[in-house]
Amino acid sequence: MSSHFESPKKVFNLGVGIVACASLTNAGMIAFMSGRPARIAIEPGAGAGGDPLDLPRIAAQDIALLSKDFALVLGKDGTVWSVPLSDPTRVREIVRDIRTICPRSAGENALSIGENGKVFVLSLGRGGEVSARPVDVPGRTRAIHATDGGTSLVAEGDEGGQLRFYAGSALDRGPTSRVVLPREVAEFDQVRGGRGSSVVFKRGGTSLCVVMREGPRTDARIIGLPSALADVAITDSSIVVAMVDGSLALYDIASIAVAEEGDVAPAHSVALGGTVRPRVALATTIKGTTSIWVGTTTGEVMQIPLVEAPVQAKTSKEEVVVTPPAKSEIDPVRQELEEARRALEAATAELQTRTQQRDELQIALEAKASELQARTDELQTRTQQRDELQIALEAKASELQARTDELNTRIQECDLLRTALDTKALEVQSRTDDYEQLRSEAAATATRAAALETRAGELEVKLNKTLEAHDALRDELSRIQTELLRQRNNFESSRAKRIEDALPERVVDGLELIATILGPRRH
Repeated sequence: MSSHFESPKKVFNLGVGIVACASLTNAGMIAFMSGRPARIAIEPGAGAGGDPLDLPRIAAQDIALLSKDFALVLGKDGTVWSVPLSDPTRVREIVRDIRTICPRSAGENALSIGENGKVFVLSLGRGGEVSARPVDVPGRTRAIHATDGGTSLVAEGDEGGQLRFYAGSALDRGPTSRVVLPREVAEFDQVRGGRGSSVVFKRGGTSLCVVMREGPRTDARIIGLPSALADVAITDSSIVVAMVDGSLALYDIASIAVAEEGDVAPAHSVALGGTVRPRVALATTIKGTTSIWVGTTTGEVMQIPLVEAPVQAKTSKEEVVVTPPAKSEIDPVRQELEEARRALEAATAELQTRTQQRDELQIALEAKASELQARTDELQTRTQQRDELQIALEAKASELQARTDELNTRIQECDLLRTALDTKALEVQSRTDDYEQLRSEAAATATRAAALETRAGELEVKLNKTLEAHDALRDELSRIQTELLRQRNNFESSRAKRIEDALPERVVDGLELIATILGPRRH
């Protein structure tokens, strides 16, 4: 039975709220993961956590460790990714439409539930390849949890559903026990399984259902809690409930089995301290030491050692009397043993033959695996080259787009210039037509000017002749005028004399006036 918790201690802090955790007991590893951004911290179990691994492409909600080198991460979109812990950038998509994944503490494979309630086994193969294989499980699965001792599965059904327990990891062989759950747990979607009991619960609820599986008799009991729960971890003899108020409650499974109906008080509780609020809890037993690991809403990881007292085995002091069988009973048994020995020898021979065939197939498979690994390496190299080419093509595409945009801008500018040139061409054509018309008119004017110039020459010649004749006539007229003036003077002189002698002075003055007036007219 369990006794108490030791003092909690803080191991490390992811800085972001933790959403899931998983363990790998054979390697002593514990993984804690945040949601967004997704970060994985690996705790080797000795309180010396390594540097977190960043997964910027994934918004995570669940994790499983397949080996010390590989992990499975479930994204919020329902995609399961294979993550190499040595190089988390080389993640690979495994399967889609998954609701939850269930890690096994032994690794190698993990269980998962699809959106349709079907169960898949995610197995790690050679070279880190992970395959998804469906498992034929009747009904719609609601929750699942696997441990080294077996698998607890909650399926939809009558009342609150059905809890099935499978011995080992093979679900194909069918469950070893079935329990119909109370109607009150119909909405519970989480399950944790231990060696002799299982717990069904819902995060945020104030109760949980404990199912006892000791012997052929099964029993389901609902236990009320003092506060809302965040997560549940289970060991062989204890149930640890992480409360949202920042405390851990320890319930003893043996005490629950013998308790009367009603709430059961925790055997021990501890406060994590400060404003710590648990979100996930995990129980591990490494090198004989059992610890409860808690991941908080603020990214802290805390370790709480759990002190457990060994269970005392019942002894009987009564003597056991053994009666030897009779010879008549021994002979048939001997005959059956001889037949069984012969059958065993035949089966051994057949097994040896199949073992040899298996070895041959294993050699062939190893050869195929080596060939596949070589092809995988080649494919990875080509994938890397393709990624580099894609990056280069994207850069070229960006450059081409920039040049295309620049060319489109220049084409638009050319279109504007072409429109302006067309306008200028029309204007030039119009001015050319005007110029041609003016040139035609100028030619006609030049012709007329030549004709006029010829006519002017002729007229100038005639004018010169006329001027010469006019000059001659003017000279002649001047001579005649001079002559006439002389004659007139003579005449007037003679006549005046005569008149002066015959006329009075006043008459002479009047005649001179008349002569003065009539002289120009006469000319």
